[in-house]
Amino acid sequence: MKTRLLFIFLTIYATLSAQINVSESFETEFPLNWSTTGASYPSGRVYDPDYSCAGVFSMASQCNPSNPWVMIVTPSYVSNGNEINVNFQYKPKYSFGGTARIYYELNNSGTWTQIAALATASTGCNFVSSSIANGVVTSGTSVKFRFQLNYAAGATNALVYIDNVNISQTTLSTSDFSQNNLDVVLYPNPVNDLLNIETPLELQSVEIYNIQGQKVLSSNQKQINVSNLAAGMYMVRIQDAENNIATKKIVIK
Repeated sequence: MKTRLLFIFLTIYATLSAQINVSESFETEFPLNWSTTGASYPSGRVYDPDYSCAGVFSMASQCNPSNPWVMIVTPSYVSNGNEINVNFQYKPKYSFGGTARIYYELNNSGTWTQIAALATASTGCNFVSSSIANGVVTSGTSVKFRFQLNYAAGATNALVYIDNVNISQTTLSTSDFSQNNLDVVLYPNPVNDLLNIETPLELQSVEIYNIQGQKVLSSNQKQINVSNLAAGMYMVRIQDAENNIATKKIVIK
């Protein structure tokens, strides 16, 4: 019975847990619900094998004194609370001085937070990357991203190409749930408020995940208050001081 319940949970997890996993090189189309500012070509997407950083298509725009910034904005995605890695590439056709930037916005607030700002290079495909630490964009929060080039000085006809936008968020793999080499007892189960954990050694970490694969609670204590969690089924991943691991199912009433 326990094996069957774990299998059901892993099946649900594998189906639903991927929160943010974007890889866009603009080879087939400009993605639905994405937007651009400053694009000087229809839809901003052009065929130019010499200036695409991968494949033959990229997003092109003039970046000059009359059009001092160009940007690509993604739609909103739902975070699972873990670290988010963000990067893109750009290639200038004419040298200009400026900055390549990455921003993010939470819950359509209109407030953008900058996480990368690098001086623009004069030639070649250039890589801009950053990350948002675990817990900064909490589980269930809506987040969108902006990839931007700002003009400061140089060529008045600075054609630039943006390519290879990648956004990824770390998630637990099924192997994280399948390890069970720790002798542990959880009680009561079902639980209303205080969940007790009995193990021979002290705990290094306790992580509780909902059926969407989102981490909803973490601790290193042997008694955890779960009264703020919604009723339903959860998986608890326990790791002790010697890195032994067990995963158990609990039901919160």
